[in-house]
Amino acid sequence: MSRISNGWGKSFGIGCVFAIALVTVLPAQNKWTPADGQHQMAMMADCQKMMADMKAGQERLDELVAKMNAATGQQKIDQIAALLAELVARQKAMHVHMTMMGHESAAHGDSRTEQPPTAHEQHR
Repeated sequence: MSRISNGWGKSFGIGCVFAIALVTVLPAQNKWTPADGQHQMAMMADCQKMMADMKAGQERLDELVAKMNAATGQQKIDQIAALLAELVARQKAMHVHMTMMGHESAAHGDSRTEQPPTAHEQHR
């Protein structure tokens, strides 16, 4: 389970670094204004907050997994249910975040991408 969330976290971290680098490089190529600096600082703060939130979420999952592993009988079933509910909540939150960031098509496959022609279409 942690591989999935860590993989997303690494991808997100790389995305944050890229966004910060992009915001840093683009003003150097154009005229820089104080608003650009404020925007850059806001992006960095948002990125740091999201990274902290992801770390806290991972710690929560680790805690739930430890409780699940230590439990037996009905308590184990209850801990599995708690862990599953947390995973579902995190998945939904990630989907909302990705939708807000405009990555909905990347998460589900972009239906607008052109598919290679079939063998039948190639012979026309």
